[in-house]
Amino acid sequence: MGLFSGFGRNLVWKDDNVVEFVQICHYFMVSERFVNDIFRVTFPPDYCHSFRENQFCEVLFALKFSGYLNLARNLMSFASRRYEDIFVFQDLVAATSVASFQRAVERHFNELDEN
Repeated sequence: MGLFSGFGRNLVWKDDNVVEFVQICHYFMVSERFVNDIFRVTFPPDYCHSFRENQFCEVLFALKFSGYLNLARNLMSFASRRYEDIFVFQDLVAATSVASFQRAVERHFNELDEN
């Protein structure tokens, strides 16, 4: 069954390619409000804590690239509840690639870890 099949199903972050989901939503000009609702219902609370192993930075960059900046800011705010000052919205806005954003997040994480 596909994500948008007749029976439907929720987005499963550990199994689904969330970056691809964001790109498909962007292609079909899905409103940010709808994507936000999907993310609110399905976002696993511990997903951002293991940002090195999963696609959290890639998802944030895909949201930026797709124009879903409010949703990206909301996810970063949620992630910052546990990791203050690691996910900085200005780093995402200034990033020209996923790799540059990932490096900025790693730098903030290492600075926080040293203190």
